[in-house]
Amino acid sequence: MIRVGIDIGGTKVNIGLLEESGKVLAKENFPVGDATDMQVFIPKLHDAIKRLAEQAGVKEAEIGFCGIGVPGTVSADKLTVGCAPNLGWIDLPLGKAFREYTGYTVKLVQDAKAAAWAEYCAGAGKGKDLICVTLGTGIGTGLVLDGKIYEGALGTAGEMGHIPVKVNGRPCACGKVGCLECYAAGKGLGYTAKELYGEDADARTLFAKAAEGDKAASEALDEAILLLGTTFVGAVNLLSPACLLISGGMSERKTEFAEPIMNFVKEHAYEIPGRPLEVKLAALGSDAPMIGAALLPTD
Repeated sequence: MIRVGIDIGGTKVNIGLLEESGKVLAKENFPVGDATDMQVFIPKLHDAIKRLAEQAGVKEAEIGFCGIGVPGTVSADKLTVGCAPNLGWIDLPLGKAFREYTGYTVKLVQDAKAAAWAEYCAGAGKGKDLICVTLGTGIGTGLVLDGKIYEGALGTAGEMGHIPVKVNGRPCACGKVGCLECYAAGKGLGYTAKELYGEDADARTLFAKAAEGDKAASEALDEAILLLGTTFVGAVNLLSPACLLISGGMSERKTEFAEPIMNFVKEHAYEIPGRPLEVKLAALGSDAPMIGAALLPTD
């Protein structure tokens, strides 16, 4: 059986055709554009799949499953997007509509959970209980425990970006205040940069200023590393995974950001001698949500 993985992000769509083993046969990406009109958006996705099938020498009849990763909440039956604010989707029956249009078996998944599943199936945490954190503009987290994506009773397990870290802190898009991603993700560092250096500053400004020896920028990054490291240690101590993986655009700042966070976790997480926690960078990069969506269990 050939599998399709679709990762619908806030700005682009990444689509791939995969074998059951996880081998990517063909892939392409393109701008999301206007995703509010399903009568246009769904055929656009289907056309891309047909192009990839032709490119890979695969008959469309061989496609047995399509997983779709979305930047938002997903219903219990995995057919409806509850809320994807960056795309303007609320209670959108995307999975049902795509199944009816294409005839594929379809399942939706939140994108950070898809990334974690990819790392479990074919990446840096293959076959291990893991926490996979995506550090980007925000903070996405996927949990794989006992060989399954852990959803929680409310379906929102893994929202580490919305753990409150500051009393009466910055307002967050989730409706609460003081959330971790408002201080330690790309947008949070951007807020800090604007406070320090003016409206034209962003997260890149902080890193550049810190590299120049600017004390305020260095202290801001140190605080973000401390907040992230402490939160990750809490998650590790609570869930006892074999592996903590860090991915996303912010993880590419290895020496000044990712490595200090990982070192903090290694130093402070509870562990039993002889059974060390693995803390490392994820392996599959920006293709992880697409791969994970394609490899979802079909039952």
